[in-house]
Amino acid sequence: RRPPRSTQSRSSAASDVYKRQYQRRVHGVIRGVSSILMVLDEITQVVKTHFNCDFVKGAELENQGSAGSLGAHWERRLFYNEIMTASITEEDIMSPLTLHLFQASGWYKVDFAFQEDLEWGKGKGCSFVFESCIFNGKKHFTEFCDVPNEWGCSFTGQYKAVCLMSKNDNQKVDESMDYFTDDTKAVDDFSDNCPYQYPILDCSISNYRFAFTEESFGPKSKCFTGTAVLSSKNLTAEPQKKYFRCLETECVVENDVQKLAIKIGDKTAYCTEDYAEISIEGYTGTLDCPKISLYCTKHGRKFDPPSNTPCLNDCSGKGVCNSGRCTCNENFTGPDCSESFCYLNCSSVGVCNQLNLACSCDKGYEGQFCQIPISQAVTTEKWEQVLRFKIFAILI
Repeated sequence: RRPPRSTQSRSSAASDVYKRQYQRRVHGVIRGVSSILMVLDEITQVVKTHFNCDFVKGAELENQGSAGSLGAHWERRLFYNEIMTASITEEDIMSPLTLHLFQASGWYKVDFAFQEDLEWGKGKGCSFVFESCIFNGKKHFTEFCDVPNEWGCSFTGQYKAVCLMSKNDNQKVDESMDYFTDDTKAVDDFSDNCPYQYPILDCSISNYRFAFTEESFGPKSKCFTGTAVLSSKNLTAEPQKKYFRCLETECVVENDVQKLAIKIGDKTAYCTEDYAEISIEGYTGTLDCPKISLYCTKHGRKFDPPSNTPCLNDCSGKGVCNSGRCTCNENFTGPDCSESFCYLNCSSVGVCNQLNLACSCDKGYEGQFCQIPISQAVTTEKWEQVLRFKIFAILI
């Protein structure tokens, strides 16, 4: 809400606001990249507190892209799914950073009850802000990834995700961002070439077909990785082999301790410690626990907007708009339902019908995009290899 109009003219007040903001834009070089900082006392304090770093001088603005993004949004590398970064990622949130900027502008009175926690980089210290995301080809922080096109889970756990990277001999990467020294490029154009698990399949959408018989898609589901496989499948859990799957979860509190209950098949397992590896009855191998508070925090919709809030691109005509968020028709995904599963080319084992964007699978395969091998001779591992190869080929 805007404050009551003062005796100062509206145009004069606006001029003062813009002067204050632009006078507080400071240019510098951070992580070897030319950067712009928004330097306002309240903003700087928010950033210091978030990263637990007293040496930051302000909030970095986006240093990549064109006029629509460069210097006009928060820096993706540092603020990932903050709603005022340059593009949509996953479960966008309204953090204290943006709300304090609104308040500092002088145009708004802000109700801070609407603020949501930004978990990306939280408490990671000055190294997260000033040091490289990748060292010697290995990720320096858990927010990032370093194995090209490896499947896993997105940062908030809402999506199955892929560490999307590609190489193009005709596209050189700036030396300050060439972390793998071979011009490997991350898929996100705003992340300072820092690769992260890029969201692909939304665990919260109920109409997805399952890649694993133990999987469960729906509003309570999150993504998990682990080596666990059903003992009855006569498969041996491989220590280095990570499966990824969407599983139904429930956050419970017992004796003031928060636990994450995970339903896998007909079993329920419990995460009581962050990043622990837990065993499951009837399974060989283990399941990886996430940061429990991250999975037990509602992201992006702390307060639902009015029911008539418009959706991005009106859901591209391929979904239903509900309070500003698209519920996509079958075979479509993405924030505006513009992405079809045909971009996976039916996992290279089927034919995509361009009229209804549905896959006709080759003999021996089934599923929404032919991802489930029904032949006993074809394993889930083979499907993962096929799907991983296809996504990589699309990027190239």
